[in-house]
Amino acid sequence: MFKPKINIVTNEVMLDTLTSMLVEGETLQTPFYALFEKKGRPKHNGFCFIGTTKSSLLLALLNTHANNVEWTSRIPLEEINKIEIKGSSFFKQIIIKIAFNEGNDVLIRASTNDLPGDFINQSCHLSDFIGRLHAILN
Repeated sequence: MFKPKINIVTNEVMLDTLTSMLVEGETLQTPFYALFEKKGRPKHNGFCFIGTTKSSLLLALLNTHANNVEWTSRIPLEEINKIEIKGSSFFKQIIIKIAFNEGNDVLIRASTNDLPGDFINQSCHLSDFIGRLHAILN
């Protein structure tokens, strides 16, 4: 598994990391940068890269210094059984709670603004990601 040493978090590093998780014939959709929290065992918290494919949710959690990929995961989209989405106008972020069939929940906090640097299209990809989640459950 490709786990790059990251000097600075950039859109290019995010795309390289998520693209390395694809299987042959897949295309990366809705890549964005967010805060991630998973309760339970094992517990994971931190910044992450998130993307989707036609059939999977891709997660790449960065270490506490955001300079290396700690772990990656591919989760089939059909494993998602519930989503809750809340907005925070004060912090200009969206909070997405995803519940999976096996009972694990994750919380994703993502900026609704394009981020500084070269994280272009953050808000557009986040909106597309939310639309994909809604489409799965409907």
